[in-house]
Amino acid sequence: MVKTLEKVKNEKVKSMPLGSILSVNARRTPENEALRFDGKSISYAALNAKVNILANALRGEGLNKGDKVALIIQNSDRIIVSYFAALKLGCVVVPISNSFSAREIQQIINITDSKMVIFDPRDAQLIFAIKTKLKPVEKFLPLGKIPAQKRTDKYLDWNTLLLDTSLNEPGIEVNQWDDCQILYTSGVKTNLLGALFDHQRITAAAVNMIAILGINRADKILHLAPLAHHASLNLFLLSGIYVGAHNILVKHSNPPDIQEVISIMEKEKINIVFGFIDLFDIFMQIFMQLQNKYLVDLSDLVCCFYGASPVDPKKYRIFLDHSGDAQVYNLTLYTEMGPGGFYLPPEDQIRKAGSIGVAFPNTEARVVDERQVDISPGMVGELIFRGETMMKGYFNNLRVTEMKIKNSWLHTGQQATISEEGDIQTTGR
Repeated sequence: MVKTLEKVKNEKVKSMPLGSILSVNARRTPENEALRFDGKSISYAALNAKVNILANALRGEGLNKGDKVALIIQNSDRIIVSYFAALKLGCVVVPISNSFSAREIQQIINITDSKMVIFDPRDAQLIFAIKTKLKPVEKFLPLGKIPAQKRTDKYLDWNTLLLDTSLNEPGIEVNQWDDCQILYTSGVKTNLLGALFDHQRITAAAVNMIAILGINRADKILHLAPLAHHASLNLFLLSGIYVGAHNILVKHSNPPDIQEVISIMEKEKINIVFGFIDLFDIFMQIFMQLQNKYLVDLSDLVCCFYGASPVDPKKYRIFLDHSGDAQVYNLTLYTEMGPGGFYLPPEDQIRKAGSIGVAFPNTEARVVDERQVDISPGMVGELIFRGETMMKGYFNNLRVTEMKIKNSWLHTGQQATISEEGDIQTTGR
């Protein structure tokens, strides 16, 4: 039957859900390195195969489309396999930082009605302390060995699940409008609010970073920050996977192992680095440890990102002196945007120090008065913005959603000014 033009125009155009991004690269560049962790490299084909094996095994354990899966995240290759396996099953992933208190983790798992909890063995004691209070949880999946006396029939074994030989795609119909993530912001100790997203919104967040940077499959991205941070997970890991880049992941430690960072950057010829504001402290330690700057080769470094706080201009100049042409970006991110928000480009790091920069691609920002009327440049008002990555709303909290999103604009409640050029400077967060 031939479709009329009108019928075609009225149909929703389907884009790839997040799990398909990995599948496509497994077919397109199967032998390319997808991930390097703990000295081991895995290709896109091998990573996709592991994801499919786990997804099919978890489906056999009763995990279905729409189920919530809590990931207590520590950096590892196994957490990435688990993440994509859940997405391919059409599950809604709830990434949780182990920096949350046991009480907060308990609340999040119960609020979201999470059916499964996947966790690193390093967080086993945390899970054991609250497991009897996690009423909706039917299965626990530790990503390694846990004490035998702690096991029950609720605990799955990672190695046993990976014995499944089913390499085929799970075959679950997942589209871009299906829910895929509920994000909770660390550091918020009261009134926990989970921002709900579908595949389309999170894909747009990853594509934003590709647009800003021009990331391509030849790039090598060093992930220094924990994947529990939504920027690490959605902006950098997903953007890298999306284009088929090399992702080098390190175990997160505070403070980081400086010698490990130096070794990885030189050996792997890293192009892109993401960390928090302490990223510059890392580089300062590297430079101070090395009497001669030419003892460390950062010539492959193209750009690096740090989050939230303005950089010390003195540190920034030292960094430039040692890193040549590397570009530096400051990100100010909001969980409700997937995350998304604002970036200060390299050329403005000194000239516009203190500014959070301009809005991400496909994002519109305004500074308004109490009537939601735009104020003049330099005047103080409320920062509001909207864009393709904005959350659907707060999970199971319509009241707060309606307070936060008005006429399609996300109200931050943050005081700010806007310049003639459109740069934003906040007056507190």
